[in-house]
Amino acid sequence: MVSAGGSIRGEVSAAIASGKSHLVRLHWPDESIQAQFSHLETTLTDPRGRFAFTGLAAGRYRLVVPASGRRIALSFG
Repeated sequence: MVSAGGSIRGEVSAAIASGKSHLVRLHWPDESIQAQFSHLETTLTDPRGRFAFTGLAAGRYRLVVPASGRRIALSFG
């Protein structure tokens, strides 16, 4: 759960291993469709696999890293 004005930061291990950037997509719950999430924002990892979404509204979010097949380490603030 993210507080108002908060952020989600993390690392994608596939990006660390390959040294290449990966897409990270941020989704938020769509209240009109139960258990569905709507796309909100997309970013790329840096060469070290790090990414951040900042200035977020309070709430729950889902992260998607297409085709990485790897874990994501996260921190919320």
